[in-house]
Amino acid sequence: MNKNKQEVKITVRDIVDSNDSARVGFAKTYKEVFAEKPYFENFEIEDIDQNVWLPHIGHCIVVVENNFREVVGFGCAHPFLADTEPSIRDFLVAQKLPFDSSKTIFMSELAVRKEFRRQGIGAKIITARLEWGQKNGYTNFCMRTAEHKSNSRSIYEKIGAKQAPFIQDVSNGKIDTSSKQRVYLWGKISEALIKLK
Repeated sequence: MNKNKQEVKITVRDIVDSNDSARVGFAKTYKEVFAEKPYFENFEIEDIDQNVWLPHIGHCIVVVENNFREVVGFGCAHPFLADTEPSIRDFLVAQKLPFDSSKTIFMSELAVRKEFRRQGIGAKIITARLEWGQKNGYTNFCMRTAEHKSNSRSIYEKIGAKQAPFIQDVSNGKIDTSSKQRVYLWGKISEALIKLK
């Protein structure tokens, strides 16, 4: 059996302390995963801290650690209308949405280090974020991913997510990325949780 497979455990916690012990590993994993295809993005640790870690404090951060307390994966979520990611929210609010935005969570980040993939970790992270949304009274979820060669799209489609009828061009954004188009997927939390069980 794969040594890494034995060592992985999932830790789901609502991180309220910005100095949580997972902070450095979260940033390292983020930097590593989003430097890969299809994004090929280069982030500084300070950017991850300011634009991902800190804005999600008090919402939902799911961290997956191995037995050595190394972060091997994570996911974030927040209420759709929160100020966490205003450029994404503002783009979406300007669209004709196929769901009620006030009853929706935005699944903003999902990353699993390459050597830990294909072990069900992504599905566990998605489940934890959907359960967080359901517990807080939300009925829908929405997420954004690369239009082509997304690592997570197939997972969301397997749990019933449908593509929204619009695509976002991010070629003029602040992040230099090889993936210039983003698609949005959405679905019902209750239906997705049934398929994940």
